[in-house]
Amino acid sequence: MACGIPVVIPRGVGVFDELPDLENVHRYEAGDLASLRAAVDVALSRLTEGAINVASLRGATARFSHAAWINEHLEAFESFLYDKPHRIPTYPWQGKAGVYYVAYGEPARDCARRAIASFKKHMPGVEIALASDAPLNAGEDIFIEHSDDDVGARSVKTEMYDVTPAHWEYVLYLDADTEITQPVPFLFDALEDGWSMVICTNPGKYATGSWMRRPDNEEECNETFKLIGTEEFLQFNGGVLAFRRHESTANFFHAWHQEWKRYGRRDQAALDRALYADPIRIYVLGNEWNTITRYIDAERTAGILHYCMSARRWRGLLPGRLDSDESWAAVHPETMPKDRKP
Repeated sequence: MACGIPVVIPRGVGVFDELPDLENVHRYEAGDLASLRAAVDVALSRLTEGAINVASLRGATARFSHAAWINEHLEAFESFLYDKPHRIPTYPWQGKAGVYYVAYGEPARDCARRAIASFKKHMPGVEIALASDAPLNAGEDIFIEHSDDDVGARSVKTEMYDVTPAHWEYVLYLDADTEITQPVPFLFDALEDGWSMVICTNPGKYATGSWMRRPDNEEECNETFKLIGTEEFLQFNGGVLAFRRHESTANFFHAWHQEWKRYGRRDQAALDRALYADPIRIYVLGNEWNTITRYIDAERTAGILHYCMSARRWRGLLPGRLDSDESWAAVHPETMPKDRKP
């Protein structure tokens, strides 16, 4: 692997289990000949296709060198003997990555204050950008002034590819009502390994498209299911996602924004249609990375708690599109954009 060569390795055998899951690391069940043959077949087919990510193979072994082992032991002993601070790890994506929050209305802005504080605590050195109609002054590094276009802020959210800083090669989007409980560098590591997007599934029974139907989205669901050809597909949750900038992801995000504008309500069906039209290479994570506390015990989290709906500035179903006058009228006047107040 240090030479950039794909490998076939067993599961449950020593240091092999410490290696990350990469596209050129093919695993089989130890002692199972059929499993070994299958893994070798996949490895050879990938080689035939020329699909070799040399950089990720080399990077995965960097911390297993003699020098790295010596250095880590030395640091541990020095820290114990002389109370020296632990070394802060460095990553190849540092300086090229950032996190993006969107917050409009006081409930969302209050949530964003907690979200930003938690991210700065556990992911120091990663830039934070906030899109809103006014600065929050809660520790955000970059303020993106954007009009308050719809009650749910879905328009601004789906524009994340274009409104986030251009020098960010890797972008993490987090809903305002999330909280980081420990470092989450893996979300950027996966992008550095070559994945176009990292996203989580919906929780529990909502993990398939068939559970997306609501009283106010029948027409959109019917169109989406007809387009895809089924309603039994994996449903993603857009509250936690990360992406790498390139042409394919640009096409996807532009399609997602345009699809959302067609119905102007929730963004999940629009995301499904955009992915169907412009497929990209997605690394799918479980609910531990988007731990929606309404459905999942917080102790299961891998580092991101999601207090779903606590950022909303309305309750129940809104009439019509989220950017319609009817929906704005259903929201308390003090939360309306100034140019929409009666």
